[in-house]
Amino acid sequence: MATTALPPVPLTDRLARTPWLRTATVALALAGVLHLAAVAEHREQPERVVWFFLAVALGQLGAAAWFAVLGATGQRPATVPLVLGAAATVGLVLLYLAGQTTDLLTGLTQPAQSATPVAHSVQPGTAGSGHPAGWLGSATVTVEMVGLLALTALLPARVRRATLNGILALGVLAWALWLLGLPG
Repeated sequence: MATTALPPVPLTDRLARTPWLRTATVALALAGVLHLAAVAEHREQPERVVWFFLAVALGQLGAAAWFAVLGATGQRPATVPLVLGAAATVGLVLLYLAGQTTDLLTGLTQPAQSATPVAHSVQPGTAGSGHPAGWLGSATVTVEMVGLLALTALLPARVRRATLNGILALGVLAWALWLLGLPG
């Protein structure tokens, strides 16, 4: 009994069929590198802040490596890791926004040995906690949004619709809280 094997698909053809996978790979890798830069920028912060940025960077670089392997072998990522990646990205963006627009994270980012509270004032070019909204944070969030777009595009249609509805609901909630002056 003779079987006919399909000819192998050249690597360039496989990668051409997965532009969203390549976009997710590049965005996650770049976001990981930017989080490594954030480690250096926040070295004067408490260790927990530095370790958080390092953990995020390693997670994003690991995910980028995994997507690169999937793209090179012509495989499609499973749905659950894509949803988890999208949820983690949304969480990181929301955490960034909370840190830039409220004082909710002040207790976590202040040195533990400080016995007296430190008053922060809002100055032009700074956000609620007095932490400047610099180029590194803005660039990281921009890259993460591109990654979120790519991760969402890789989802099956039914899951993609539910994911986008959830992201939209979070956006509406964020605007509603902002309009109400909460949290502040």
